[in-house]
Amino acid sequence: MSRSPDPPPQRADEPGLPAELARAVDGVHGAADLDRMYASLHAELGRERGLRAWLRARSTVARGLMALGLVAAVSALVALGFARPDLGSFPPARMALSLAAMALLMIVGVALALRPLQRAALPAWVGPAAITGSLAVLAGLYLVSPFDLPRAAFDAATLRPALVCMAIGLLLGVPVYGALLLLDRGGSRQALPMAMAAGLAANLELHIHCPSADPLHLMLGHFGAAVLLLLATALWVRAGR
Repeated sequence: MSRSPDPPPQRADEPGLPAELARAVDGVHGAADLDRMYASLHAELGRERGLRAWLRARSTVARGLMALGLVAAVSALVALGFARPDLGSFPPARMALSLAAMALLMIVGVALALRPLQRAALPAWVGPAAITGSLAVLAGLYLVSPFDLPRAAFDAATLRPALVCMAIGLLLGVPVYGALLLLDRGGSRQALPMAMAAGLAANLELHIHCPSADPLHLMLGHFGAAVLLLLATALWVRAGR
């Protein structure tokens, strides 16, 4: 009776049968996980209905223009009906610089907030740097007054109108944040850039409306509204983790 040939000896650098089996099982599990993920995504997309689904389906450019169009419409309404009474005496170059800086930084915030998910992620430092830079520019605009004003005291007479402006800024900024949330496809991942854009939009509109040039008022009421939006959003994101 002929003897079956012995299996060839296994080389030291060849994987053994258990390793091959483990790899095959992992591959099956991986394919199953991918199938489940695809099915879950397909079901979630199928549930997308209504205005938000329609808005999120628009292109990035269209969604960005919608957000900026909302801010432009509110700013025009403020300028037409609630403009500051000192526009004739306020230095036009300084007004143009302030509004242009706020608008440009707001556009940066909108671009970061609505950045397409399929594009490569930006470096981790870009978002914090944009927010910090925006706050620094905003503070610089407010601390360097175009007028030679006496230093204001921090008292109830100063605090009350600043709190009123802060409340108005929040009333103007929160709807912008809500609009960006409707247009967003990435959830809380873009929350802080949204808050940055909303805070800058609020400051832009406050600057059109409020006649104060006092740095203390501007830092407390206008700048404070932007900071409060950012802090509230950061706490909301942290609570959701």
